[in-house]
Amino acid sequence: LMRAQWQTLRALARRAREGFVKPNSARFAPLVLNGRTFASKVAFAGGMAIIAGHGVQTYGACSVASCSFQHDVHAEKKAGEKRLSKQIIDAVYTGTDSYGSISEEEEEEILESGGHWAYGEIEMDGFQALIEYMSMDSNSVFCDLGSGLGKSVAFAFMSSECKCAIGVELSATRHNQAKAAAERLVKVINLLRQDDAASAWLQEQQGCNTPTMMMRWGSKEMQLVHADCNKISMERTTHVYMANLTWPEAIVDEIGHKLDSNPSVKMVASLKRISEKRLRRLRQCDVLYLPMSWQDRNTVSYGVPVYIYSV
Repeated sequence: LMRAQWQTLRALARRAREGFVKPNSARFAPLVLNGRTFASKVAFAGGMAIIAGHGVQTYGACSVASCSFQHDVHAEKKAGEKRLSKQIIDAVYTGTDSYGSISEEEEEEILESGGHWAYGEIEMDGFQALIEYMSMDSNSVFCDLGSGLGKSVAFAFMSSECKCAIGVELSATRHNQAKAAAERLVKVINLLRQDDAASAWLQEQQGCNTPTMMMRWGSKEMQLVHADCNKISMERTTHVYMANLTWPEAIVDEIGHKLDSNPSVKMVASLKRISEKRLRRLRQCDVLYLPMSWQDRNTVSYGVPVYIYSV
């Protein structure tokens, strides 16, 4: 960025933090790189600045490299989109209770279902590695069983090629926090992409057992479902992630068997091994070591085993 433009951005970000710029507002300014002018926009979500421009995308204090037509433009664009997606997710989750605190009544409900109320989530860098490993395409449907605050679901929706990302969570408190984050995500997407024909929108559906919030953006869809993981239909699902470290083995095996019996499921990532006796189609093919929120990043053995099952 030109020095004057960067100084302007820093001033706007400072004013946003101090409350002089309303959250989810935008500022327009020309962005010049290598003699070319790009329409750019600065948005604020949760007091954090996001820059979006045609051909250039960055965030906060990240630097913008000079454009060169000798570079692989497509690869640069995809990498930029992934970085921006992660930064948008970080912004919309600013201020969210990262510990996923819930009431005693909800703790009892989760314990009665056979699970545990303790909360932790995969780090976004680790989750990005996982969805890249899964190699989802425009026909894929991703499902996070025990999605908590919905961060992984939102990231899959924003960063992968899947046509639909679904999160299933039993805790009403965590489900509602995920919905609130989805509402902020819609605002940021529409703010940054308002020149696109396909804007993002939300719709809430109240069913008897599975109240669901649905988000659409173009041909992509995200669903947040308030339900027990073991009591829902996953007939469209192709790729599954289960942060099931606190689940009893019996429930892990039961859900694993249910996924194995579903012909649409192609790959399952589980923090616990699934008994091979309960599987016919799916077979363990790999183990990834990915960072989780409850780990100390300074330890040598940083990364929790994630067992990969595929057809």
